Amino acid sequence: MYHIKNEENSSYQSCLSTRVFRETATSCGEINIETFHQEQGILFLNDSITYETSNQLMMNLLYTAKKALPLKLMINSCGGSVEAGLIIRDMLKSYPYPVEMYCTGIAASMAAIIFSGGEKGKRFILPHALVMIHEPRISGEFNSSASNLEKAAHSIMEIRNTLNQILAENTGQRIEVINEAVTFDNYMTAEQAINFGICDEIKSIF
Repeated sequence: MYHIKNEENSSYQSCLSTRVFRETATSCGEINIETFHQEQGILFLNDSITYETSNQLMMNLLYTAKKALPLKLMINSCGGSVEAGLIIRDMLKSYPYPVEMYCTGIAASMAAIIFSGGEKGKRFILPHALVMIHEPRISGEFNSSASNLEKAAHSIMEIRNTLNQILAENTGQRIEVINEAVTFDNYMTAEQAINFGICDEIKSIF
């Protein structure tokens, strides 16, 4: 038996302070709402994609895999680190049980790559959610030598080619189409994302 209790907290993290009272035949006690969902095989990618995010998701995936749970991943992220995002992608690809992905708000940049990589037929999007794809960006100030800038440009182009190839495989689009599609911040509605091959169906999370 479960009862949900909200603690007063006005911060963005207030959702994590929601407690669930759990009563079983042998024990009772409170757990936070994130743990409650994890035990049902429901995980969240709701923040910027960083190494911390990927490490946290890795621990969650190890737990749900050990419990032999099918997975529902809720995505609402504006993207982040390419390297951390590829870690998440590789972990999800090797997850040994069925995985459903839901774009609940926005899947942008690296989050769109992860979302598009879900199993065909199990990539769902809410009616007013958005997807955005674009080329990787170089951040920071360009206070360096010409040689270093040339190497950085070469590196970013290699990353671009890798991500575009992944996106082509995930969507079924020709690489030429992908190369053109990512030259700007390409926002798509749910219907447009389905037509492009990033996801499969508009569907509620319930």
